[in-house]
Amino acid sequence: MSDIEEEVRRRLFELRDLQYKEFACKLMPTVNPETVIGVRTPDLRKLAREFSKTPEASSWRYVFLTLILLIGRFKELKKK
Repeated sequence: MSDIEEEVRRRLFELRDLQYKEFACKLMPTVNPETVIGVRTPDLRKLAREFSKTPEASSWRYVFLTLILLIGRFKELKKK
C-alpha cells in the first residue's frame, strides 16, 4: 500500500462514527458490516477537499470522482 493510501485509510478511520456505522448498516442489509467504516458525508467531503489539494491528487482523481458521484447519489436518495 502506498503512503497516500495509508494516509487516506488512517484518516477515514479517524473520522469514523460507530453509531453512524450501525445506522448505515441497517440501510444496507446486503452489505457486510465489516466492510463499512461509518464516515459521515460532510467529513468525507472535507477529506476529499483536503486531499484534492495535494500533489498526489492527480493520481487519485478517479477515486475522488467516484466519491463525488456517490455523495451526489446519496443526496438524491435523501431527497426522496
